[in-house]
Amino acid sequence: MFGASPEKRQAQSADAGLKSAFQGLLEPQQHFYQYRRVYRLQKVKAVFLAILISAFSSWANSPAVKADFAYILNLPQVKSSPKVSNVHSWQDFLASTLQKTEIDSVRSVNHFFNDMLEFNADLAIWKQSDFWASPVDSLIVGQADCEDYAIGKYISLLAMGVEESKLRFVYVKATRPNGKAPQAHMVLAYYPSPSASPFILDNLNPTLLPASKRPDLRPVFSFNGDSLWLRAGSSSSESQSKNNLSLWRELLQRLQRQGITLI
Repeated sequence: MFGASPEKRQAQSADAGLKSAFQGLLEPQQHFYQYRRVYRLQKVKAVFLAILISAFSSWANSPAVKADFAYILNLPQVKSSPKVSNVHSWQDFLASTLQKTEIDSVRSVNHFFNDMLEFNADLAIWKQSDFWASPVDSLIVGQADCEDYAIGKYISLLAMGVEESKLRFVYVKATRPNGKAPQAHMVLAYYPSPSASPFILDNLNPTLLPASKRPDLRPVFSFNGDSLWLRAGSSSSESQSKNNLSLWRELLQRLQRQGITLI
C-alpha cells in the first residue's frame, strides 16, 4: 500500500545503476596499465617538485596547481593572441572563486569553460587528430574539444584547492538521438566523497548533474594525475589508455613550459 510505484522503483533502480557504474571507476583495478600509469606520472612529478613554487595560502589544503600569470601573460603566443582577454578572464575568475564553497566552485568552473570556449574538433583547431590542449592553449584560440574542456576544468579546480582524489577524467559513450551510434566523449567527474554519486562537468549538457541523472553517459574508464581506473571487462580500452599516457605526459610538459606547475 505504501510502497513505491513500479515506475518509481524502475527510476530508482536506473539511478542506482548509473551511480554504481561511475562508482566502479573509483576503485583501482589490479591491471598492468594502472601500475604503469602510477609509476610514470610519479616519475614526471618528481621533476616538477624540484621547481616547486609556494602554493596559494588562502586554502587550508595547498592547491595542487600553481599558475604563474605574470609569466603566462608574457608568453609570445598569449601576447599576440586576439583572445588574450580570455586568459585575463581566467586569472580574474580563479581569484574570484577562492572564497566559494567547493560545490559552488565546481559549478562555476563548469559554467566558465562552457561559456568561454566554442566546441570544435582537434583537426580543425590544431591540424592534429588528437591533441590535448592546456587551458592556455584553449583560451587563446577560444575553441576546444571535449578533452580540452575537461582539462581546463580539472586544472582550474586543482588551482582552487580541490583535492585531486575527488576528480576523474572519465571516457564515456554518449548516446545520440535518432538511433545514431554512441559517440566517444570525455567528461570530468567530481566526487564530493568516496561513496557519493559524482557530479558530471560536461560541455554537451552544461547543467551540473549527478551521474545518476545522466542516463545518456556510459563510463568506460577514468583517470587523474595519479592513477588509471578500468572498468571490469573493459580490456578493449587498453590501447586507448596507453595512448592517453603519452598525451598526458606531453600535456604536463607543455603546462610546465607555460608557467603552470602541477605539484
